Amino acid sequence: MDSRPEGAPRDLIPSVSLIVPTVLLSPWLGEALRALRAAGSRASQPVEILLVNQAREPIDPELVRETAATVLDLRENRGFAGGVNAGIAASRAEFIGVVNDDVLVDPDWLVQLLDLFADRPRAGAAQGINLSADRTVVDGAGIGWNRWWQATQIDRGGAPPDPGGPPRPVFGVSATAALYRRSALERSRLDGGLVFDSGLESYYEDVDLACRLAARGFTAWSLPGARTRHRGSSSAGIYGARRARLLYRNRHLVLARALGRRYFPALPRLLVRDLLDLATTAERPRALDLAAAWWAAARTLPRYASLRPSELSTSQLATAVEPALAR
Repeated sequence: MDSRPEGAPRDLIPSVSLIVPTVLLSPWLGEALRALRAAGSRASQPVEILLVNQAREPIDPELVRETAATVLDLRENRGFAGGVNAGIAASRAEFIGVVNDDVLVDPDWLVQLLDLFADRPRAGAAQGINLSADRTVVDGAGIGWNRWWQATQIDRGGAPPDPGGPPRPVFGVSATAALYRRSALERSRLDGGLVFDSGLESYYEDVDLACRLAARGFTAWSLPGARTRHRGSSSAGIYGARRARLLYRNRHLVLARALGRRYFPALPRLLVRDLLDLATTAERPRALDLAAAWWAAARTLPRYASLRPSELSTSQLATAVEPALAR
């Protein structure tokens, strides 16, 4: 079901679609939508907000009217990837934004990212600096890899950079709050036509897309002046113990697809890192959840693994691991 606020134009094709998937658990949804509307009002081109409702109850109609959002009522939880895919399918915009329902973008967030794309025709994705709710530390400044081939949020926990600094090339962008060029997404679709892999459900789905964009020659950027505040994963509670299982399962599936035949020589190292996480990480997985993740990955692996060369070039693989993250 596609619902638009009364009086909204239906014949105007927006240049930017900002997709917000929600299961209506975020207490900051209204604040997040109002921040997006304020950011969109500063753009010199038409902007729409696509609110993808994956909860069974309807969106507050007053909030829809206030923010002029278009609601896509799925009335079922398809996971983050499935919700965003529904939004992309409903959009015809040149640029696709993906924003969590617990993220507050700064007023100039969108304008700054659009300006970055204007200067870089091969840019496929861009993000700003996602900060903590109190703006004191960085939540993430892009996707990198550590030497164990774990996807990592660049600069997480560090001090915010100078907002006047230059754009920084990164391996990929986090779908916490990001902007993509539609033509890049079209060229990076999976064989089934999807942009995000809905089989991954949630976690690592943006990493998978980052690998496909890089393999097709598109660049990704992090822009210090485009700021957001990330309140926290308010909907993560719906996954409970499944969160760890999805994280560890999806890491193996994404790497199997991206690395091709290089995945199998790397597998012992990946498994050792998984085991070390049982004792060394702040959010330690349970042994039972890790075993379940391995079993789920093994059952699904034939759909992802191949003996073909990696889609990523040798130089891309060599530079994917961020030196500052190698630990």
